[in-house]
Amino acid sequence: MTKNYQKSFTLTEVLIVTSIIAIFTSFVFIAMSGTRAGSRDSKRVAEVDSIRTALEYYYYDNKEYPESLNWIKIEEDEDTNGPFTQVMKNPQYLPIIPRDPLYGKVTEAEVPYSYQYQSTEDKKGYKIHVELEKGGSYEVYAAGGKGLVYGGIGPGPSITVGTTSSDEGLLGPRHWKSFYANGRYWVWYCTNGNWGYRSSTDGSSWSNFATVSGCWNTEGWHCSVFFDGTYVHWQRNNLTSGFDLFYQRGIPNSDGSITWSAGTQTVHNGSLFNRHDEGTIAVDSNGYAFIWDKHYSSNTPYAWKNATNTGVWITDTGFPYKLNTGTTEWRGLIVPLTNGKMYAVYAVENQVIRGRLWNGSNWEAEETNVADYNLASVPEWGGALSATAMGDDVYFAYLRASTPQVRFNKRVYGTGWQTSDELVQDSVTNRSAPVITMDTSTGDSYVFWAGSPAANHIYYKRRMSWGAWDSNPVDWVDESTDGLTRNDSITGYFKKYGSRIGLVYLTGSSSPYDIKFKSF
Repeated sequence: MTKNYQKSFTLTEVLIVTSIIAIFTSFVFIAMSGTRAGSRDSKRVAEVDSIRTALEYYYYDNKEYPESLNWIKIEEDEDTNGPFTQVMKNPQYLPIIPRDPLYGKVTEAEVPYSYQYQSTEDKKGYKIHVELEKGGSYEVYAAGGKGLVYGGIGPGPSITVGTTSSDEGLLGPRHWKSFYANGRYWVWYCTNGNWGYRSSTDGSSWSNFATVSGCWNTEGWHCSVFFDGTYVHWQRNNLTSGFDLFYQRGIPNSDGSITWSAGTQTVHNGSLFNRHDEGTIAVDSNGYAFIWDKHYSSNTPYAWKNATNTGVWITDTGFPYKLNTGTTEWRGLIVPLTNGKMYAVYAVENQVIRGRLWNGSNWEAEETNVADYNLASVPEWGGALSATAMGDDVYFAYLRASTPQVRFNKRVYGTGWQTSDELVQDSVTNRSAPVITMDTSTGDSYVFWAGSPAANHIYYKRRMSWGAWDSNPVDWVDESTDGLTRNDSITGYFKKYGSRIGLVYLTGSSSPYDIKFKSF
């Protein structure tokens, strides 16, 4: 009789297979856990934004935010019917108080997951904080609440970045010279005849000055930068030998270096009387750089456009384009909209402010209803105007001539400029040139200025997305000890980068001047 034997697995083989299955299962579990964590983080961001919207409606009705001078957990406040819940839990604001997906649950990292809130003492500002599972945290804030520190209270200090040999090394509001990218703050300026930058991971400790190019007479109003979300672009007017206009593009790296796409590019070969200067730079939504500047001998305003988006400069057909035929001292800048559109704002000091739309293929008719009043005159060519954009809408701030006021206007695409512009701050100094920046996550804009109501202070007001202004300015910077060098030597971010808005300014009465930085 024949016996059939069925081969069985050995214990070793069973253990190997079991181990493989266990490892595979752990990978699947980890992947699924990461997906779930990411989904919960997305929910946290969305719910914090809904809380912010409700708070703005509450502020609109009550002219203040709910009071909480210490950090509170919103979920815990609801469980105890605390003061935040009492005023916010209703159909008009928050029908349901959001709860963090892991609130009250013990996690391996022992992170206190919850939505946390604190107001400023005057109830004109607040901050909301939530921890994220994928790393870091998410915060939103309003007015003075930007200075609130999670786990503490009070505004963060201004930090000295470095020094410049000239009181014009940073000038001025229409020339962007700072941004946040790849985990670092970046500040550009001129010093000792050089144009370059410093960077910082924490806003406190700054790298050594990295020289990129020369800078004629250390005058910062001949240089500017623009960060488009990937690349930093800079332009500089050479007023020493050659009188050329230069451009360069590169990627700002997390280690503080910059990987340049190409060498320094010559936009224009100039001469003593055939040169372009006082330029500012911006980049359209397709990566093509534009430069606003003026021709030296004719004093007429121009716009340049790069025909490539590779870092190599080739002036596009039809450029440089003469924006106006007037032959007086012009001040201006250009801002990016969407789908390749740009908008230029420019003016002769003490005259009408003008604007012109580049619709992606050609320049439209010049607009002269940008503002109700003429542009103020400030010395040394910095210019008392500033602009930013959100979508296709332009937001503009300027210093009024004759009667110093900081004023604002908005251009809605397809409609045009508002019929009447808006008073931001009355009775400022004749050098309180404003800086405007945009929080694109909320639609709120912020206007900064220096020197009034108190000398050596920098203030700002927020304009909420629906058009309401803060009733009182936020006294944000106090330089009573060191003294502001000049009220028009401030510059800020074009817009909020990540979750940060920054401002750079000068202090001191003689060289070397301190370059200081503050952000929220």
